[in-house]
Amino acid sequence: MAIYMKLDKLDTIAGAATVPDVGGKKGLMAVDNVTFGAGRPIGIVVGSSTHAETGQVDLSDVSVARTCDGASPFIQTFFFQPGGNGRTIDFVITKADRKGAGMVPSMIITLEEARLTSYSLSASSAQPAENYSIAYTSIAIAHYNEEDNGEIKKGDTIKFDLATAKLVSAAKLP
Repeated sequence: MAIYMKLDKLDTIAGAATVPDVGGKKGLMAVDNVTFGAGRPIGIVVGSSTHAETGQVDLSDVSVARTCDGASPFIQTFFFQPGGNGRTIDFVITKADRKGAGMVPSMIITLEEARLTSYSLSASSAQPAENYSIAYTSIAIAHYNEEDNGEIKKGDTIKFDLATAKLVSAAKLP
């Protein structure tokens, strides 16, 4: 339904998202698109496919596209002034609450020690747009599942720490 971004320590943004909070997160800025990718090189030797050699996971920067609004000055400042250890950034992906109580999270992506690696601004219509990429030291993807009665329950959280190259939390595979 909608995607929001939360920059830690920023709880009030005039001229940004009008929704007061989603899943307890305040100070949300609307996002049009968020993209994340990962890859792993695997070499399979002809005639020995059961012994595939696997390489280390390669995680991409997170790319964001959004329409400029009251949050844009904060994004631009964060690009030039990321702080010593970056910041925690949450992306709250939502869906409508079945009981009509606004929006509920369906997924929350958390980036730790995040910094902007690129920023661009374009204006081809009345409303300018900004695109930026974010590097991070860990990524967590929290899944929220809807029960039969419409209640939202937090499911598995998948977290990978780039500094240690370890999967910190995972779903249980059979």
